[in-house]
Amino acid sequence: MAKLTESEVVAFLDAPRIVDVVTLRAHGSPHVAPLWYEYAGGRFSFFTAATSVKTLNLERDPRIAISIASPDEPYTYVTADGIADVTLDDAVERAIRITKRYRGPAGEAWVRAFDWEVVIISFAPTRMHAWRADP
Repeated sequence: MAKLTESEVVAFLDAPRIVDVVTLRAHGSPHVAPLWYEYAGGRFSFFTAATSVKTLNLERDPRIAISIASPDEPYTYVTADGIADVTLDDAVERAIRITKRYRGPAGEAWVRAFDWEVVIISFAPTRMHAWRADP
């Protein structure tokens, strides 16, 4: 295993990958959800429904952990954890920006068609690891 440099981490996170987001249920067991994300300014951001399990978990306990892995060789991954914020501020616009990374221009119409209230979950990692498997 080789630890990634800061520039390699940024390049890896700039690709539109799926992030597995872990929050904690009231009784302490983990809840895992695959999401689209954005990494900017040292913060991870995701969007979801205001009434989602993730949102309700984080409003009760803001601890969060994530894992992002490449699907092919050389296998590369980033894991991180921290304390999340949940906000409605500019949520639709931020969700559109995140969605456009994955769906291109069609992302805006997709987000605007939601019939649920959008929130943004974000956090600055307190711990982050990034590794690549040696081929």
